Amino acid sequence: MENSAHPQRKRIRLPEFDYSSRGAYYLTVCVKDRRPVLSQIYKSPTGEAMVRLLSRGLSVERTILRIPKAYPDVTLYSYIIMPDHVHLVLGIGCNDSAQEALTQKSATNISTIMKSLKRITNHEIGEDLWQPRYYDHVIRSEQDLITKIQYVETNPLRYLLRSE
Repeated sequence: MENSAHPQRKRIRLPEFDYSSRGAYYLTVCVKDRRPVLSQIYKSPTGEAMVRLLSRGLSVERTILRIPKAYPDVTLYSYIIMPDHVHLVLGIGCNDSAQEALTQKSATNISTIMKSLKRITNHEIGEDLWQPRYYDHVIRSEQDLITKIQYVETNPLRYLLRSE
């Protein structure tokens, strides 16, 4: 008998995929209730989409920039802090120094990185900021990596175009 009080959550991870495998990952984490508390997007005098980080967004950025220091086998390819969510493109075992020491797996995995990001920013900010889950996409080719990085970098412009 199915319990209708608790709807079945959609599976968001690739079944049987090892998220500590070397490779690149596109990640999105959203603020609880999608509150726009991280940044403001505005149009510069030249028409360019600009991001102004708010205090919570500055804390998130500091934490993101510490990821490669805390996890030496992780490369931060790209990130953007939008008003109510964050996009990251990370590589595990993709930097030259780490590749020599790694086999096919890393001691680091995406789940550990995302838990740390959420825990550290929640502690710094003094509130439970994030939705409980996050979205991930395993990047499977160089073109996919380029596409995801371009998506991250053009996200503020798309945001402005939607709001006009």
